[in-house]
Amino acid sequence: MKPNLLKITGINSFNEQQTINFSKLISNGIFGIFGDTGSGKSTIIDCITLALYGKIIRYKKNKNGDFINLNRNTASVEFEFSIKEGSERKDYSIFRQFKRDKNNNTKLSIVRLVDLDNNIIISDKTTEIEKCIIDIVGLNYEDFMKAVILPQGKFSEFLLLENKDKREMLERIFGLEKYGEKLKNKINERKNLKLLKVNSLENELSKYDNITIEKIEEDKNILN
Repeated sequence: MKPNLLKITGINSFNEQQTINFSKLISNGIFGIFGDTGSGKSTIIDCITLALYGKIIRYKKNKNGDFINLNRNTASVEFEFSIKEGSERKDYSIFRQFKRDKNNNTKLSIVRLVDLDNNIIISDKTTEIEKCIIDIVGLNYEDFMKAVILPQGKFSEFLLLENKDKREMLERIFGLEKYGEKLKNKINERKNLKLLKVNSLENELSKYDNITIEKIEEDKNILN
């Protein structure tokens, strides 16, 4: 995923709209985000996650209202990004607007995912967009937080993941499920079918357990 543009309004310390043109920054190669403590460095990263997945890891579900600036009752984030699909790059935009209710809880009021290349709205429904983002980015929220954005103090958790969890995550990141878990399931399915067939043949053969060469010869003599 390549970030192109980020617009932040009313989130944490960003009361007024702030626009970050990543395309300009990326054109010079690697870039960094620097600033004093509390200047909003982490908020920039949080807002990318918020735009894509609708949540910020630093805030518990029951305290989601905390990320709206104290001087506002609404906040929004818009993120434009591109994804390489085959030999082409496709551009998308996702917009989310939040509002604070009378109980100081944050509610998602507007969400919209747009295909910028064709200028069409892919979806404006939360559940549907969640699935679309996973399909487009190739990562669910948990994988994104482990592989792309590692929160402070969380890197050790990534290193300490069980081998099975690491393998499954890397399969999802690189689109290797068909060679990993899916292939394993396919092999097991065929194996089970073969075992059923073997068991069926063994049951048929069990009907002839009492037949021996001697028994056959004895029956021949009787018939003769």
